[in-house]
Amino acid sequence: MAYSAMPHCTTKYSPYYLVFGREIRLPIEDDWKPSISDFVVEENEYEKYVDKLVERLPEANKVAGQQSRMSHETAKRYYDRQTKIESFRKGDFVYVRDHIYKRGKAKKFSSQYKGPYEIDMKVSALIYRLRLLDGTFAIVHTKRLKKAYDRKQEVDRTLL
Repeated sequence: MAYSAMPHCTTKYSPYYLVFGREIRLPIEDDWKPSISDFVVEENEYEKYVDKLVERLPEANKVAGQQSRMSHETAKRYYDRQTKIESFRKGDFVYVRDHIYKRGKAKKFSSQYKGPYEIDMKVSALIYRLRLLDGTFAIVHTKRLKKAYDRKQEVDRTLL
C-alpha cells in the first residue's frame, strides 16, 4: 500500500493515481471514518466524478510518459559519460569474459577470460563475430571483449 501511495521519481505520480485517477486514502489519515455527508449523494455527482476522471487520467498518463522519457534520457546521458567503447579490427585477437564459474572453485582464483580468439567480422558498432579454436563462430558484445596483446612486443618495448 505504501508503494502505491508514493510518487515515483520518474513519473512524478503515484502508481495508484495513474491507475485510479485519485490519490489513495490511507488508514492513517484522519478522515478515514465515514461521515453522514459521505452517504448523501447529489443527483449528478457520479456523472461529474466520471467526467473529471476521464479528463484527469489521460493527462496524468501523458505527463508520466513524458517524465519517463526525460528520466530515461538523463540515465542514458550519465551511462554514456562513463562508457568507453573499444573498437577492434578484423584479425585482432581478443579475450572473451567468461562469467560462468565452476562450482566448488573460488571465483577469485578462476580465469575470468578465455581465448585468445580472432575477430572474424564486425556485425554492428557493438557486436563482433569471433572465430573460435574449433573453427566455429560466436557472436559477442564489445563489453565482454578485451584486446589480446603479443607478449613479445610488450617485452621488447619495456627493454627500449
